[in-house]
Amino acid sequence: MAKGQEEEERPDADLRDRLHEMEAKVRKMRDVRNNFNDAAKRFAEQRNAVQTHYKEHRTALDEKLEERKAVRELINQHKERRNAMQAQLRDLYAQQSGNRSNSKKEGSVVGEYNKILSEVSMLEKRFETGGTLTPSKEKNMIKAIKELKRRQAELEPSIKKFEMVKIDLSNIDEAIATLKAEADISHQAMIEQVKISDEMSEVLNGMFEQRDFLKAEGDRLHNGFLEEREKADEIHGKMSELMDQVTEARNELKAQNEERKSWLTDHNAAVTDELKSGADDEDVANELVSELLSSGSLSVGGTTSTDSLGGERTRRTKSKKKARVSSFAAARGNRGRSVKKD
Repeated sequence: MAKGQEEEERPDADLRDRLHEMEAKVRKMRDVRNNFNDAAKRFAEQRNAVQTHYKEHRTALDEKLEERKAVRELINQHKERRNAMQAQLRDLYAQQSGNRSNSKKEGSVVGEYNKILSEVSMLEKRFETGGTLTPSKEKNMIKAIKELKRRQAELEPSIKKFEMVKIDLSNIDEAIATLKAEADISHQAMIEQVKISDEMSEVLNGMFEQRDFLKAEGDRLHNGFLEEREKADEIHGKMSELMDQVTEARNELKAQNEERKSWLTDHNAAVTDELKSGADDEDVANELVSELLSSGSLSVGGTTSTDSLGGERTRRTKSKKKARVSSFAAARGNRGRSVKKD
């Protein structure tokens, strides 16, 4: 078949080819989009796993930080206790040398507290053993003891804060030795806690590095997820535009098919109408009858002269045919009888 004839038989060939090409391109773009979506899904799964690990690691890190915070609080407590005892020692050294101007302010609370304890102890002992005191002196002594105990109660919270050792100021040398020993104990306890804190800091440094790595890895995977999704969305947008063109081409092809089908239906109907005879077409038959009636050649319920003449000729013809058949049969019969005689 020639190309021109094919184009005439298929006037929508170009549109069909273009439609098939666009549909193939849509399928290819759909595969590419799905590949990007699959890659984004893999990035998301890896990101979620890393983020879960990151949250667990942060919980462990926070717990470790709380432990180190408690250790540092112990360090500060031991340090403050040691410093308070050393301040009291300086105060006692100043008393021992007779130069109280060198005593430090931070040691005054502890020194005053211990001094009050000694004075209260001395007054109570004197009140219990002194039977020659006058009522006025006893009254003054009781008043002094109450005042000292009131001041002692005021200083009690500050003393309990450092868990200070109560000393007897009546023997300064022994008090100095006791305070010095307690200060050394507090200092050693502080040193031990500092070592523990340093060891924990090394562990924490590694945990901080691991935390930073997990965070960076999670960010990297999340960015990869966003990039793949962006690529998939871009392909999807282009595919949507192409699908609009495919839909438009399909609608156009459908319209052309419907137009051709309608044209064929109308053409076949016209050809059928042209091929109809008077007997087939009621309108034509009615028109012919009307013409015959108007010309007088046809009477309703009777026959014309032509019809009468035609009937007579038909009867004569049938009589002649009948006579010829009878003579032919008689001749055949005579020949048969003569053969039997021989």
